[in-house]
Amino acid sequence: MASAEKDNEAEKEENAEVSPDDKENKTDENNKQENVEETGRDDKKEEMINDIIASSSIDIPTDENQMAFTKEKIIQEEQFSLMNMDKYLHQKYSTVAEIIRLILEILIVTILLMGFPVGFTLIMNGWDVMPVMLEVVKAEGEGKVYMFMRVNFLALVCYVIFVCVSSVANNIIYIMVDFLKFINVEPSETVIEGVQIINSTSWCWKQSFIALFVFLAMSYFSPTYKFKESDVTYWYIFITSMLMYSIFMTIILVEKAIMCFFISEIRMKEYRNRIWEINYKTFVFKKLAAISEADPADRKEIADEMQPDIDQGFYLKYNDLKLNSVEAAETVAKSIFGFLEIHELPYEKLKTFFEGNFDEVYLYLSDRQEILELDNPPIIFEDLKTRAEALYYERVNISKTLQSKDNVINKLDIILVFIAGYIGAITVMMILGIDYTELLAAIVPSLMAFSWIFSDSIKDLYNCFVFLLVSHPYDYGDWVVIDGQELYVSSVDLMSSAFVAVNGRLVYIPTTILFDAKIHNIRRSGKQFDEVAILVEKTTPLEKAQSLRDSVGKLLLENSKSFSGEIYIKRIEVIMENVKITFAIQHQSNFQDIKKTQERRDELMNMFEKEMNEQGIKHFNSYIFT
Repeated sequence: MASAEKDNEAEKEENAEVSPDDKENKTDENNKQENVEETGRDDKKEEMINDIIASSSIDIPTDENQMAFTKEKIIQEEQFSLMNMDKYLHQKYSTVAEIIRLILEILIVTILLMGFPVGFTLIMNGWDVMPVMLEVVKAEGEGKVYMFMRVNFLALVCYVIFVCVSSVANNIIYIMVDFLKFINVEPSETVIEGVQIINSTSWCWKQSFIALFVFLAMSYFSPTYKFKESDVTYWYIFITSMLMYSIFMTIILVEKAIMCFFISEIRMKEYRNRIWEINYKTFVFKKLAAISEADPADRKEIADEMQPDIDQGFYLKYNDLKLNSVEAAETVAKSIFGFLEIHELPYEKLKTFFEGNFDEVYLYLSDRQEILELDNPPIIFEDLKTRAEALYYERVNISKTLQSKDNVINKLDIILVFIAGYIGAITVMMILGIDYTELLAAIVPSLMAFSWIFSDSIKDLYNCFVFLLVSHPYDYGDWVVIDGQELYVSSVDLMSSAFVAVNGRLVYIPTTILFDAKIHNIRRSGKQFDEVAILVEKTTPLEKAQSLRDSVGKLLLENSKSFSGEIYIKRIEVIMENVKITFAIQHQSNFQDIKKTQERRDELMNMFEKEMNEQGIKHFNSYIFT
């Protein structure tokens, strides 16, 4: 007791000896020490949590919708040089009516050509200009002032002829359409084909009309010129050559019209629907690009005003859309989403962009089969990207197909142009009164000898034309089966075609050998059936096989866009101690795209595997597709 009291007294004395300031300092030191210890414990706790997260397989979820999209101009702007000033001005002021632009252009050229002659006449004759102009128009007059004025006026007339005829040629489709509407003629297949032939031969008849009108103008403003009567001078030869050129181009026009009729028949039967479809798909992307790149306030106006061009289904259109590679196709999709500042394109927004046909546009972009009454899923970036890439491949394939077909047709065209040129030369000589009998006597025997020596080659050449242009069993990019071998068409030429086998080997086959070959075209096929053979135990009853068929068919119909849901049992065979069941399953498309076909087959195997496991069907891991 005594010692405890002594200790308490000593402690009191010690506390009494400590000053208030010392007490404060001691308290601060204690607080700091406690904070350090607490911080250390927090650090250890955080380190322990990080170790747990690092060692675990849990990934931090990311929001795919927050993908950043680029904003890159995807409608190509054409570059013009100084020599293409006229073309630049036409595109710059394309919104101005064609007739107004034509009148303004003629007025500007009139001022440039006639300004100096009129000024020169004012200087030479004072204000008495009208008599000189009347003399020029009537082609009556003499003197240097008259000649100077006449030459410039003739140049102006020739320019006006060129501009007017060229304008008609460039807009002949619209002129013909308006004319057909005016006379109440329905645009039947025959009428459309006729308009297309007129449009395709526009270069020939434009040259013929320009040369003819220039000849008439020069003949009028040259009173001394008399056809086949005047002295042969340089001016006489020049004027006469205009007439001869017009006649020659008219004969070439007949040949080109025959070729265009032949080509239009081929393209109308084989390519028109493909070209129509591809052009419309390209227009959908171009319209989305134009709307997205515009200011938000102008998007509604662009959506209402932008309509597809008149399309005869003969050529690819909208080539100013930057869709020339797989990367460019992805950029197109990214830029549309980027400029619109969205991460998905809702069905309702698509309605405002394509008011008249939003349903078919939605079905195309979303790759769906039907429109729901409510809650149609939005179009995501992957949908748009997939459609853009597929469109790129479609454009490449049809472009190379048309190119290879044109290469074959051009060879035929060269032969016909040579014949037409020969007839044109004979016709011109007949008109000019030149003796052409010696020319015929020299050429005809040579042609007869040539045809006799190369008769077999000419026959094969003819058969090649018929095979490629009339029979037309394949195009560039088609998957075909020739005599049981799967091949990819890599090029088509008149005398031979190149194919790529499944193993990547390049195969050249002469066209003459393909005459009698059995050719299956996969791309042109519709919905194809896949046959898959499965090995199961011998004790498997028929009811199990039928149940498997029904359950897989239901799965395909409800959960897959790649299959129609049509499935049936084609064969049941006993293979040693097992049973081989062969199912036939219909795909929604053909087997042209090998990669997608394999993906669909993988999906099919997973479904069979799942259903057989659930139904307790013992099977071997063997799937044979044929």
